[in-house]
Amino acid sequence: MKSFILDEKIWWNEYYSCLEKKMMDFKKEIANNINSKNVFKRERSEIDMYKKNPLKFRSIYYVLKKI
Repeated sequence: MKSFILDEKIWWNEYYSCLEKKMMDFKKEIANNINSKNVFKRERSEIDMYKKNPLKFRSIYYVLKKI
């Protein structure tokens, strides 16, 4: 069995930083909407957790081969 690890930098570079940018862009578009305050609340929380402790965001993937 083979495996590979996605470290925390990959998660930031390929996912969280992109998500954060898109969220900011979208919030600018809806800034006048009074209901926009809670938009992306869960996503913002996850990004904040990442920033507090990026090492918790490592992933390991196992590659299996059917025999």
